[in-house]
Amino acid sequence: MNTEAVAIWALLDSTTRIAHVRSGKLLASYDARHFQPPEGAEPSFLNRALTDAGFFLEENGESGIGSRP
Repeated sequence: MNTEAVAIWALLDSTTRIAHVRSGKLLASYDARHFQPPEGAEPSFLNRALTDAGFFLEENGESGIGSRP
């Protein structure tokens, strides 16, 4: 069985952490505190998953997750 998940943590110290996992394998992870590109077996999957989830819509002038009024 294939499963896939993207988890986003917004911590109290204003740090954001993101992980993308498929079938128990960590494909990519990102920690905003470190200011480095995503790491993992397939870091490009993270941007694709976040785009599909609507995470970057605000950058394109659309409203979506994380957009501000």
